[in-house]
Amino acid sequence: MNLISLLEKHNSSPGPHGEPFVDYNGVRLGYGDILSRCERLGAAINKYGFARGAVCGLVCFNHINFILYFMACLRAQVVPVIINAKYSQDEMRGIVAASGVLAVITDNIYAFAGGLSANNGGNVAVISPEIDACAAADPGGLYGDTLSDGTLFMLITSASGGRPKIVKKNAAALQYQADKLYPQIKSEGSTRYFTNVPPSHSYGLEFAVFGSIYNGAPLYLRDFNFSGDALEEIALNSITHIFSVPPFILSLADYKISSGLGFDRLEMAVSAGMPLLPGLSQKFFGAFNFNIASVYGITEVGCVS
Repeated sequence: MNLISLLEKHNSSPGPHGEPFVDYNGVRLGYGDILSRCERLGAAINKYGFARGAVCGLVCFNHINFILYFMACLRAQVVPVIINAKYSQDEMRGIVAASGVLAVITDNIYAFAGGLSANNGGNVAVISPEIDACAAADPGGLYGDTLSDGTLFMLITSASGGRPKIVKKNAAALQYQADKLYPQIKSEGSTRYFTNVPPSHSYGLEFAVFGSIYNGAPLYLRDFNFSGDALEEIALNSITHIFSVPPFILSLADYKISSGLGFDRLEMAVSAGMPLLPGLSQKFFGAFNFNIASVYGITEVGCVS
Protein backbone atom coordinates (compact mmCIF):
# COMPACT_ATOMS: atom_id res chain seq x y z
CA MET A 1 0.00 0.00 0.00
CA ASN A 2 1.69 3.17 -1.24
CA LEU A 3 0.10 6.13 0.53
CA ILE A 4 1.34 8.80 -1.89
CA SER A 5 0.16 6.78 -4.90
CA LEU A 6 -3.28 6.35 -3.33
CA LEU A 7 -3.58 10.10 -2.75
CA GLU A 8 -2.60 10.69 -6.38
CA LYS A 9 -5.15 8.13 -7.52
CA HIS A 10 -7.97 9.76 -5.55
CA ASN A 11 -6.94 13.21 -6.77
CA SER A 12 -7.03 12.16 -10.42
CA SER A 13 -10.18 10.03 -10.24
CA PRO A 14 -13.28 11.28 -12.08
CA GLY A 15 -16.30 12.47 -10.17
CA PRO A 16 -17.08 15.26 -7.71
CA HIS A 17 -14.18 16.71 -5.73
CA GLY A 18 -16.16 19.12 -3.55
CA GLU A 19 -15.69 17.14 -0.34
CA PRO A 20 -12.28 17.48 1.33
CA PHE A 21 -9.95 14.65 2.19
CA VAL A 22 -9.61 16.04 5.72
CA ASP A 23 -11.69 18.53 7.69
CA TYR A 24 -10.06 19.75 10.89
CA ASN A 25 -12.23 22.20 12.81
CA GLY A 26 -13.15 24.04 9.62
CA VAL A 27 -9.75 23.76 7.90
CA ARG A 28 -10.53 21.72 4.80
CA LEU A 29 -7.86 20.17 2.57
CA GLY A 30 -8.41 18.16 -0.59
CA TYR A 31 -6.15 15.49 -2.07
CA GLY A 32 -4.50 18.03 -4.35
CA ASP A 33 -3.80 20.34 -1.40
CA ILE A 34 -2.12 17.54 0.54
CA LEU A 35 -0.05 16.43 -2.45
CA SER A 36 1.20 19.88 -3.44
CA ARG A 37 2.07 20.92 0.09
CA CYS A 38 3.79 17.66 1.04
CA GLU A 39 5.80 17.82 -2.20
CA ARG A 40 7.00 21.32 -1.30
CA LEU A 41 7.80 20.28 2.28
CA GLY A 42 9.52 17.11 1.08
CA ALA A 43 11.77 19.15 -1.20
CA ALA A 44 12.59 21.41 1.75
CA ILE A 45 13.49 18.39 3.91
CA ASN A 46 15.80 17.13 1.16
CA LYS A 47 17.69 20.43 1.27
CA TYR A 48 18.95 19.52 4.72
CA GLY A 49 21.07 16.77 3.19
CA PHE A 50 19.40 13.70 4.69
CA ALA A 51 20.50 10.46 3.05
CA ARG A 52 17.83 8.07 1.80
CA GLY A 53 16.61 6.03 4.76
CA ALA A 54 18.01 8.49 7.33
CA VAL A 55 16.23 8.12 10.68
CA CYS A 56 14.91 11.28 12.33
CA GLY A 57 12.25 12.26 14.85
CA LEU A 58 8.91 13.80 13.86
CA VAL A 59 7.00 15.90 16.40
CA CYS A 60 4.05 18.03 15.26
CA PHE A 61 1.77 20.11 17.44
CA ASN A 62 -0.91 20.74 14.81
CA HIS A 63 -2.88 17.80 13.41
CA ILE A 64 -2.96 19.08 9.83
CA ASN A 65 0.75 19.80 9.96
CA PHE A 66 1.40 16.27 11.15
CA ILE A 67 -0.33 14.78 8.11
CA LEU A 68 1.58 17.14 5.80
CA TYR A 69 4.95 16.60 7.47
CA PHE A 70 4.48 12.83 7.65
CA MET A 71 3.68 12.64 3.94
CA ALA A 72 6.61 14.97 3.25
CA CYS A 73 8.94 12.54 5.04
CA LEU A 74 7.66 9.74 2.81
CA ARG A 75 8.28 11.97 -0.21
CA ALA A 76 11.81 12.77 0.97
CA GLN A 77 12.44 9.07 1.75
CA VAL A 78 13.58 9.74 5.30
CA VAL A 79 12.37 7.45 8.09
CA PRO A 80 10.52 9.38 10.81
CA VAL A 81 10.15 8.12 14.36
CA ILE A 82 6.71 9.52 15.17
CA ILE A 83 6.67 11.07 18.64
CA ASN A 84 3.42 12.37 20.13
CA ALA A 85 3.72 16.03 21.04
CA LYS A 86 1.77 15.38 24.25
CA TYR A 87 4.64 13.50 25.86
CA SER A 88 6.15 15.36 28.79
CA GLN A 89 9.60 16.87 28.33
CA ASP A 90 11.18 14.07 30.37
CA GLU A 91 9.33 11.39 28.39
CA MET A 92 10.28 13.01 25.10
CA ARG A 93 13.93 13.27 26.09
CA GLY A 94 13.92 9.58 27.01
CA ILE A 95 12.28 8.54 23.73
CA VAL A 96 14.61 10.71 21.66
CA ALA A 97 17.64 9.29 23.45
CA ALA A 98 16.39 5.69 23.11
CA SER A 99 15.60 6.11 19.40
CA GLY A 100 19.10 7.37 18.61
CA VAL A 101 17.88 10.21 16.39
CA LEU A 102 20.15 13.21 15.91
CA ALA A 103 17.46 15.50 14.47
CA VAL A 104 13.79 16.18 15.12
CA ILE A 105 11.58 17.62 12.38
CA THR A 106 8.82 19.76 13.87
CA ASP A 107 6.27 22.46 13.12
CA ASN A 108 7.22 24.37 16.28
CA ILE A 109 10.91 24.77 16.99
CA TYR A 110 10.13 27.09 19.91
CA ALA A 111 8.67 24.18 21.88
CA PHE A 112 12.20 22.80 22.15
CA ALA A 113 13.88 25.92 23.48
CA GLY A 114 15.32 23.86 26.34
CA GLY A 115 17.10 21.56 23.88
CA LEU A 116 17.21 17.78 23.47
CA SER A 117 20.14 15.46 24.05
CA ALA A 118 21.09 12.55 21.80
CA ASN A 119 22.21 9.20 23.19
CA ASN A 120 25.78 10.08 22.17
CA GLY A 121 25.74 13.05 24.54
CA GLY A 122 25.45 15.67 21.82
CA ASN A 123 22.56 17.98 21.08
CA VAL A 124 19.68 16.92 18.86
CA ALA A 125 19.09 19.34 15.99
CA VAL A 126 15.53 20.70 15.96
CA ILE A 127 14.58 21.73 12.43
CA SER A 128 11.56 22.83 10.44
CA PRO A 129 11.03 22.56 6.67
CA GLU A 130 9.48 26.02 6.87
CA ILE A 131 12.86 27.56 7.81
CA ASP A 132 15.82 28.05 5.46
CA ALA A 133 17.92 24.90 5.79
CA CYS A 134 21.21 26.71 5.24
CA ALA A 135 20.63 28.88 8.29
CA ALA A 136 19.29 26.19 10.58
CA ALA A 137 21.51 23.14 10.81
CA ASP A 138 24.67 21.33 9.74
CA PRO A 139 23.63 18.65 7.20
CA GLY A 140 26.46 16.37 8.28
CA GLY A 141 25.17 16.01 11.82
CA LEU A 142 21.48 15.38 11.28
CA TYR A 143 21.42 11.61 11.22
CA GLY A 144 23.37 8.64 12.47
CA ASP A 145 21.42 5.61 11.30
CA THR A 146 20.18 4.95 7.79
CA LEU A 147 17.86 2.04 7.06
CA SER A 148 17.80 0.07 3.84
CA ASP A 149 15.47 -2.67 5.09
CA GLY A 150 12.29 -1.12 3.69
CA THR A 151 11.26 0.67 6.88
CA LEU A 152 8.95 3.58 6.02
CA PHE A 153 8.41 5.00 9.49
CA MET A 154 8.36 4.02 13.15
CA LEU A 155 5.62 4.26 15.74
CA ILE A 156 5.80 4.28 19.51
CA THR A 157 3.29 1.96 21.16
CA SER A 158 2.60 0.27 24.45
CA ALA A 159 -0.45 -1.66 23.23
CA SER A 160 0.84 -4.97 24.57
CA GLY A 161 1.41 -3.40 27.98
CA GLY A 162 4.51 -2.22 29.75
CA ARG A 163 6.80 0.59 28.68
CA PRO A 164 6.52 2.23 25.24
CA LYS A 165 8.50 0.61 22.47
CA ILE A 166 9.39 1.58 18.94
CA VAL A 167 7.78 -0.45 16.15
CA LYS A 168 9.04 -0.42 12.56
CA LYS A 169 6.45 -0.20 9.79
CA ASN A 170 7.24 -1.24 6.22
CA ALA A 171 5.26 -1.67 3.02
CA ALA A 172 4.48 -5.31 3.81
CA ALA A 173 2.97 -4.37 7.18
CA LEU A 174 0.83 -1.65 5.56
CA GLN A 175 -0.29 -4.06 2.86
CA TYR A 176 -1.29 -6.61 5.50
CA GLN A 177 -3.52 -3.99 7.12
CA ALA A 178 -4.84 -2.95 3.70
CA ASP A 179 -5.82 -6.54 2.95
CA LYS A 180 -7.24 -7.46 6.37
CA LEU A 181 -8.46 -4.26 8.01
CA TYR A 182 -9.45 -1.42 5.71
CA PRO A 183 -12.03 -3.31 3.60
CA GLN A 184 -13.89 -3.97 6.88
CA ILE A 185 -14.23 -0.28 7.71
CA LYS A 186 -15.98 0.83 4.55
CA SER A 187 -19.67 1.44 3.87
CA GLU A 188 -21.61 0.16 0.92
CA GLY A 189 -22.47 3.76 0.11
CA SER A 190 -20.67 6.96 1.07
CA THR A 191 -18.10 6.41 3.84
CA ARG A 192 -17.26 9.21 6.27
CA TYR A 193 -14.79 8.94 9.13
CA PHE A 194 -14.65 10.80 12.42
CA THR A 195 -11.80 10.69 14.93
CA ASN A 196 -10.68 12.71 17.91
CA VAL A 197 -7.54 10.63 18.39
CA PRO A 198 -4.44 12.59 17.29
CA PRO A 199 -3.10 11.38 13.92
CA SER A 200 0.36 11.25 15.49
CA HIS A 201 -0.97 8.47 17.74
CA SER A 202 -0.63 4.99 16.27
CA TYR A 203 -4.40 4.35 16.45
CA GLY A 204 -5.32 7.70 14.90
CA LEU A 205 -2.80 7.22 12.11
CA GLU A 206 -3.34 3.57 11.22
CA PHE A 207 -7.12 3.50 11.47
CA ALA A 208 -8.46 6.96 10.72
CA VAL A 209 -5.80 8.48 8.43
CA PHE A 210 -4.64 5.37 6.58
CA GLY A 211 -8.19 3.99 6.40
CA SER A 212 -9.46 7.22 4.88
CA ILE A 213 -6.65 7.23 2.32
CA TYR A 214 -7.17 3.57 1.39
CA ASN A 215 -10.96 3.85 1.12
CA GLY A 216 -11.10 7.39 -0.27
CA ALA A 217 -13.25 8.47 2.68
CA PRO A 218 -13.44 12.05 3.99
CA LEU A 219 -11.92 12.34 7.46
CA TYR A 220 -13.47 14.65 10.04
CA LEU A 221 -10.63 15.23 12.48
CA ARG A 222 -11.46 16.90 15.78
CA ASP A 223 -9.88 17.75 19.11
CA PHE A 224 -10.97 15.64 22.07
CA ASN A 225 -14.28 17.14 23.22
CA PHE A 226 -17.29 15.72 25.10
CA SER A 227 -19.65 18.64 24.48
CA GLY A 228 -23.11 18.17 23.03
CA ASP A 229 -22.10 20.15 19.94
CA ALA A 230 -19.17 17.80 19.32
CA LEU A 231 -21.38 14.73 19.68
CA GLU A 232 -24.19 16.19 17.57
CA GLU A 233 -21.73 16.93 14.76
CA ILE A 234 -21.32 13.19 14.19
CA ALA A 235 -24.98 13.00 13.18
CA LEU A 236 -25.03 16.29 11.27
CA ASN A 237 -22.04 15.26 9.12
CA SER A 238 -23.53 11.83 8.36
CA ILE A 239 -20.53 10.06 9.88
CA THR A 240 -20.48 6.32 9.20
CA HIS A 241 -17.41 5.29 11.23
CA ILE A 242 -15.96 6.76 14.41
CA PHE A 243 -12.53 5.98 15.84
CA SER A 244 -12.11 6.97 19.45
CA VAL A 245 -11.52 5.76 23.01
CA PRO A 246 -14.02 4.20 25.45
CA PRO A 247 -14.83 7.36 27.48
CA PHE A 248 -15.89 9.24 24.34
CA ILE A 249 -17.90 6.30 23.03
CA LEU A 250 -19.69 6.08 26.39
CA SER A 251 -20.54 9.79 26.15
CA LEU A 252 -21.88 9.24 22.64
CA ALA A 253 -24.17 6.44 23.83
CA ASP A 254 -25.39 8.54 26.78
CA TYR A 255 -26.01 11.50 24.47
CA LYS A 256 -28.06 9.46 22.02
CA ILE A 257 -30.18 8.00 24.82
CA SER A 258 -30.79 11.37 26.50
CA SER A 259 -31.25 13.51 23.38
CA GLY A 260 -33.13 11.09 21.16
CA LEU A 261 -31.06 12.35 18.23
CA GLY A 262 -30.85 9.92 15.35
CA PHE A 263 -27.43 8.82 14.14
CA ASP A 264 -28.89 7.15 11.07
CA ARG A 265 -25.67 6.83 9.07
CA LEU A 266 -23.43 5.59 11.89
CA GLU A 267 -22.64 1.92 11.38
CA MET A 268 -19.36 1.30 13.22
CA ALA A 269 -17.62 2.55 16.36
CA VAL A 270 -14.03 1.39 16.67
CA SER A 271 -12.50 1.61 20.14
CA ALA A 272 -8.82 1.31 20.99
CA GLY A 273 -6.21 2.56 23.39
CA MET A 274 -7.67 0.99 26.52
CA PRO A 275 -10.08 -1.79 27.58
CA LEU A 276 -13.81 -1.11 27.30
CA LEU A 277 -15.40 0.37 30.41
CA PRO A 278 -17.69 -1.90 32.48
CA GLY A 279 -21.20 -1.91 31.03
CA LEU A 280 -20.22 0.07 27.94
CA SER A 281 -20.87 -2.73 25.44
CA GLN A 282 -24.42 -3.29 26.67
CA LYS A 283 -25.25 0.42 26.85
CA PHE A 284 -23.88 1.10 23.37
CA PHE A 285 -25.76 -1.82 21.83
CA GLY A 286 -28.96 -0.64 23.50
CA ALA A 287 -28.48 2.82 22.02
CA PHE A 288 -27.30 1.94 18.50
CA ASN A 289 -28.28 -1.70 17.95
CA PHE A 290 -24.77 -2.77 16.92
CA ASN A 291 -21.67 -3.73 18.86
CA ILE A 292 -18.50 -1.74 19.44
CA ALA A 293 -15.48 -3.01 17.51
CA SER A 294 -12.75 -3.10 20.15
CA VAL A 295 -9.21 -3.50 18.82
CA TYR A 296 -5.88 -3.81 20.53
CA GLY A 297 -2.34 -4.30 19.28
CA ILE A 298 -2.87 -3.78 15.52
CA THR A 299 0.26 -1.61 15.38
CA GLU A 300 2.48 -4.56 16.17
CA VAL A 301 0.93 -7.10 13.76
CA GLY A 302 3.48 -8.19 11.16
CA CYS A 303 6.04 -5.65 12.37
CA VAL A 304 9.45 -5.56 13.97
CA SER A 305 9.90 -3.93 17.35
